[in-house]
Amino acid sequence: MYIPREEIAKAKKMDLLTYLMNYEPENLKKESANSYCTVEHDSLKISNGMWFWFSKGIGGKSALDYLIKVKGYTLPQAVEKINGRTIEKSPVFCYQPKDKILQMPALSDTTNKAFSYLISRGINSQIINYCIDKKLILETEQYHNVVFAGYDEKGNIKYANLRGTKGNFKGEVNGSDKKYAFRICETDNPERLHIFESAIDLLSYISLQIMSDRDWTKDAYLSLGGVSVKAKELPVQLKYHLDVNKLLKTICLHLDNDETGRTATLNLLNQLRDRYKVFVHTPLIGKDVNEELMILTGRIKAKEGDVR
Repeated sequence: MYIPREEIAKAKKMDLLTYLMNYEPENLKKESANSYCTVEHDSLKISNGMWFWFSKGIGGKSALDYLIKVKGYTLPQAVEKINGRTIEKSPVFCYQPKDKILQMPALSDTTNKAFSYLISRGINSQIINYCIDKKLILETEQYHNVVFAGYDEKGNIKYANLRGTKGNFKGEVNGSDKKYAFRICETDNPERLHIFESAIDLLSYISLQIMSDRDWTKDAYLSLGGVSVKAKELPVQLKYHLDVNKLLKTICLHLDNDETGRTATLNLLNQLRDRYKVFVHTPLIGKDVNEELMILTGRIKAKEGDVR
């Protein structure tokens, strides 16, 4: 079924909160001043113009995304439903603050499942306990996801990246400020910064340092929480880290050994090499630092062609 491009564009303008308030108010439940969930799915949170279904690990911006990803509509059906309703009743658009208000899920009283999961990924117990003591690693009450937390200068939690202890669920908590992405820095004036795609890779690298009896506390470590091959500017979390740590001289890139990781590495290298000494440390075994750790600790076997 052909849908005119302008009809799709029109449907995309409808955010989910506006759609539900106007056309399905019985399926909308307010949780706080700027946060909602649906009656149908209490783990589907709506805030800051975005929505995220935590139990499924999917999200989006528009009502169109919601109808397709959550309700199972085809694109033509979703467009027809949204635009048809706007003809029947003109929507009153809902103002949603764009300030980043972190919508933290309820936390578990313990981190037992988070600890066990990270151990299963080969992470050294010393660095896990360090992060738990510093509240850098938390655990959600529902689903027992691992929370990798980031804090602002006043010690307020501003960022939370989730990793499921079962399955492959990954996601950021709504309202997370990437500027305060998961990072570890035990020294006040680090001269060297290590950069990773994920918190798991960051912890894996420190685990490798502990295994080799190296002092990991002298450097700073930053997780980007994913990379983009199209980014023309430095990621906001990296830019913030560079602005704060004026004494940095050396940057080590530990991104994944795949097409995306290699392209992102090249982009960062080109943007940083004029101001810093930049070293590229592609994993020698496996596709990323955690896989390298898992192979070296005997948890998984190297595939043919993995060793470079």
